[in-house]
Amino acid sequence: MIPYLPFDLPRLRFRVFAAGDLPRFYRYRSNADVARFQGWAPMTRAEATQFVEEQTKIDRLAPGTWAQLAIADRGGDELVGDIGIWLSRDSSAAEFGLTLTPAIQGRGFGTEAIRGIIDFLMLATPATDVTAASDVRNEPCLGALRSAGMEQVATREQEYKGKLCTEFVFRCSRADREIRTPL
Repeated sequence: MIPYLPFDLPRLRFRVFAAGDLPRFYRYRSNADVARFQGWAPMTRAEATQFVEEQTKIDRLAPGTWAQLAIADRGGDELVGDIGIWLSRDSSAAEFGLTLTPAIQGRGFGTEAIRGIIDFLMLATPATDVTAASDVRNEPCLGALRSAGMEQVATREQEYKGKLCTEFVFRCSRADREIRTPL
């Protein structure tokens, strides 16, 4: 069991995936517009099924690997997105990337999720630094990262879906943050 899960925020909840998440997961993960700035391509139903089945078995955040957590609406516990978490081999650093269904985008949920995942990582892991990167063309994501209090610390060129793109890298340090406990 992953410590501190479920992790409740004002409107959202982080939790392990459940089999019932598949229809909603497939709906947004098969959408080319949602995948535009993501590191993944739109999924087939079979790929989405396999992914959700694998993620329902996650019971820890293992160093050196990615884990995917569900982001649910806190009121009804319905899937509204997901968040990938990577821990460095020594667990001193974490990186995340998130996806939200279009139905909730543009209403501050991204900022809430970013603040929440930083708090979660600071409570549940020994990570002292948390980073995230975004394509410079993804203005809503850049705005959410800044609004959540992350500092832009680097610009890098990255091959992304076969094309070169520019990313901004953001960071938050344990030393710079007052950690909020879940609701």
